[in-house]
Amino acid sequence: MEQIKIQTKNIKLCQFLKFCSVCQTGGNANELIKSGVIYVNNQPCLMRNKKLKNHDVIHYGDKTFEVVVDDNN
Repeated sequence: MEQIKIQTKNIKLCQFLKFCSVCQTGGNANELIKSGVIYVNNQPCLMRNKKLKNHDVIHYGDKTFEVVVDDNN
């Protein structure tokens, strides 16, 4: 599992997928989310504006990411 540090308390799923380089554009991220292949905390997620928070786990294919809020800001 790859830990992805963010500088805010939360991040939208669409933005997160771009931030961790799963997608290059928001349009690509939206299509992935709509297709039902993105899982948040082991549940399929179809909400592109889902707010991810500290320690949420995102699965896509063979990739797994954990959201880590950087408290040093």
